[in-house]
Amino acid sequence: MSTHPLIGPPNGDCADRCPAGAACTCRLLLLCAGERQPANRAQLATWQVRVAQREMLSQIDRTVVLREIAERLNVSQNHFLKAFKNTVGIPPHRWLLYQRLCLSLRFLADERRSLAEIASECGFSDQSHFHRVFVRNIGVTPGQWRRMQHQPIREDEEDSEIQ
Repeated sequence: MSTHPLIGPPNGDCADRCPAGAACTCRLLLLCAGERQPANRAQLATWQVRVAQREMLSQIDRTVVLREIAERLNVSQNHFLKAFKNTVGIPPHRWLLYQRLCLSLRFLADERRSLAEIASECGFSDQSHFHRVFVRNIGVTPGQWRRMQHQPIREDEEDSEIQ
């Protein structure tokens, strides 16, 4: 399975595919999400993390069945959940949620896409679910984010940011 073309590699670094604000937000979500656990806890091998993340990205627009991913890695679902969190720093569900948010930020740059369409393509159950998750994690509504990204920066705002 390949990585999602708009998200990129499983590390979540979408800087070369996202508008500046979206790329920064994606990195912040992943950096602030959690810390890795001590090595004496259950861990996944690098290849297992890579396979799990690739599988989740390939199913980003639909419900991901973690049991199937665990089976592919030859571990129990319980072990997979604990080991993923210990290795990556956040549970698989949260990691996938952040990837969905990163993809939605990319899609929001295209004003031709409706919020309902973006919600569906990013794996949210409906536009309302997308809205709630977006506000909880980004701090503004998807519509507000979209408007902020398309506002031209005035000269007096540029000067105040430099000082």
